[in-house]
Amino acid sequence: MPFIDNSALEVIERLPGWYGRYFHSPSMTFAHYDFKRGSSIHEHLHPQEEVYEVIEPGGMKTDFFTRSFDTGRHPAYDALVNKVMSVATDPKQMATYSSPDQIVEVVYEAVTDGKDQLRYIAGADAKPMYAMRLQLGDEAFRKAIAQ
Repeated sequence: MPFIDNSALEVIERLPGWYGRYFHSPSMTFAHYDFKRGSSIHEHLHPQEEVYEVIEPGGMKTDFFTRSFDTGRHPAYDALVNKVMSVATDPKQMATYSSPDQIVEVVYEAVTDGKDQLRYIAGADAKPMYAMRLQLGDEAFRKAIAQ
């Protein structure tokens, strides 16, 4: 199977708040979406034609944050960006991250296992965060991680 860099694919807004990148295989089309907060998944009457799988990865052991991560800076967001970057690039935190191959294994499992499963948690560091989100609920979790 060829490597596909989805960041090089054109972004198409198919529905309000759905920003997708698509690539096609002989038997199916794959889509990677970024959703605007508050967007909803529409009801679909042909479940065999649309399969939703959410991959929730933790950190990945790459040099992305220390080499090529670039943010648009604005004084209103500097404190938040600095806080996030200090956590993301902390050596102790980075030691808990998964290798890209470990994340790819979860993605591969999600698209090939045939399960009727929505969510796949990818990476050891993502599992406690997901458990915390389940325990607190989405809104309380969002507020907790914003502190």
